[in-house]
Amino acid sequence: LSIGVPSHIASFYIFDKIKKFHKDYPQIEVSDYLAKLTRNGIQFDERQYSGNQLFKVYHNDKLIAIYAPCGEKIYKPVVFMEE
Repeated sequence: LSIGVPSHIASFYIFDKIKKFHKDYPQIEVSDYLAKLTRNGIQFDERQYSGNQLFKVYHNDKLIAIYAPCGEKIYKPVVFMEE
């Protein structure tokens, strides 16, 4: 993990936040086809996820995006991970 902060800050503050995020928010695994669409910024609807909080999108056990609710059963990407 490379996040561009001094190691003592990362050790004492950021890594705890990252662990909490991965523990607290749900995740979904997507197919190859949906992974390509996700990387291009498509919005999800209730067919992919139903909930009212952030969620993580994985493909082949790699985090590819984080989505947030933006209306009634519509979710938009807020963070993309590099390939």
